[in-house]
Amino acid sequence: MNQSKKDPYLIFIGMGFELVALILSSLWLGEKLDNYYKAHGVIAMGLMILSLVGWFVRLIYMVKKVFK
Repeated sequence: MNQSKKDPYLIFIGMGFELVALILSSLWLGEKLDNYYKAHGVIAMGLMILSLVGWFVRLIYMVKKVFK
């Protein structure tokens, strides 16, 4: 098998792990910022939504790139 050609499905498996890491890091950072600014979870929720939207944009970009 040619080393330069990777299985495109492995990219999407890695992106699943990226999503988990993004959500957990957003939750951790959001909790720290919420405690500091006393925002009652608003910052954590905003960071999680922002990271999810960014992840979906990247997912769409990768789907177009891989299955072109």
